This record gives sequence, structure tokens and C-alpha cells, in this order.
Amino acid sequence: SSTYNEFNNCTVKATVTTTFAGNARCGGFIGWNSSTQTTITDCQVLDGSTLTHNGALSKAGETTCGGFIGYGDAKGVTLTITGCSADIDVNAGAFGQKNSCFIGQLAYASTVTITDSYATGTVEGSQNYFGGMIGCMSGTNNTTITNCHFSGKVKGASGVGGLVGAVEGTAVLTITDSSAEGTITNTANNCGGLVGLVSNSVEVTDSHFDGDIVVSGYAGGIVGGTGN
Repeated sequence: SSTYNEFNNCTVKATVTTTFAGNARCGGFIGWNSSTQTTITDCQVLDGSTLTHNGALSKAGETTCGGFIGYGDAKGVTLTITGCSADIDVNAGAFGQKNSCFIGQLAYASTVTITDSYATGTVEGSQNYFGGMIGCMSGTNNTTITNCHFSGKVKGASGVGGLVGAVEGTAVLTITDSSAEGTITNTANNCGGLVGLVSNSVEVTDSHFDGDIVVSGYAGGIVGGTGN
């Protein structure tokens, strides 16, 4: 059945800790959004919030953490975020994959629009796909980021970006009038000031990165690596 959720002018200051060793989906505001239509406007995760994964190894890389939303969608979802922010430190630990200060993962056949929003803080761990605003996009997800900003530090293995860690599968990403600043670090490959790894399609317009990129391999000021 179709479901609709709307959030307006909400704030949260949270300490979120998961010890789950499998498919955990954790967020400062929403853990897993799977409603058919969700609209979030002028909501904030406040300074002093933290999100930590302390789980042991069961299925490596399946713990998804996002400072605002952990797992952003399911099949057929329309997610609209306007004027929202997250000021949070995310520690994904040794086994968490697809993590971000804003949205950890987007997938399925979904449409996501993020406008006039920002994230600040630190997101780091030992696995792949870390981003300031989105950790990983996959499936047939279609996401548009407009007038958004990240400020802080992002650190992971492969697929690390100031705005988006990785765009996989047939996912499509559009970035306009957006920026990232801070320090972006990888310990493997594909590290970019805005996007770490692009497998399919990304369009970037009037956007910029200002900061340091510390890499082990395959790096770029805007995009770290393209192609499958």
C-alpha cells in the first residue's frame, strides 16, 4: 500500500549506537525511509549528535549509517528534502559500508531531491563508499542535489567523495550550485573532491571543492574515477 510521511521544522540531538553485525540501517533523523512519498522540510540534526557502528563482522559492509537518514529509499519511493541539515560525527567502524553525514545509501527505483541543505562534521571508517552528503547510490536511483554544501572530513577505503562517495549500477546523479570543503581521504582508490567513483552518469554544474585530498590512488579534484 502507498504511504505518505511529512516532517516540518523538527530538530533532534542524538547519540545513536548500533552493535548489530548485519544489515543495520541507522540515521540521526530516520533510520530507513521506505514510504512511497516522504517530504522533509526545515529539519535539523543538531551539533553534538553522534552515530557509531560497533558491530562485529557478520556480513561486512552491510551496515549503512547516515547522519540524517541511514537508508534513504525503497522501490518506487519519492523523497524530497528541503532546507535540512545535519551537524554530526559518524564513525562507521571496521565493517560499516555506505556511510555519510547526511544519507548513507540510496538504491532501488527511487527519485530523490535534496535542495538548500547541508551537512557538517566527520564521517569515517575502514570500508568503502563514504560521502559528505551521500555514501552510495545504486540500482536505478535518480538523485538531484541543488544548492547543498558539506564541510568537514570524509575518510574511507574506496569510493570517497566530499558530496557523494559512489554512483553505481544505473543510478543517475545531478549536482548543481553545490560545494564541499575540508579533507577527503581514501586508503584504496577513487577519491574525489565532490564524487569518489562514478559507474554510470553524473552531471555537475556550477559546483566546487575547496580543501585537501589525501589519497592512496585514483584521485581528482571533482571526481576520483569514472567507468565500471
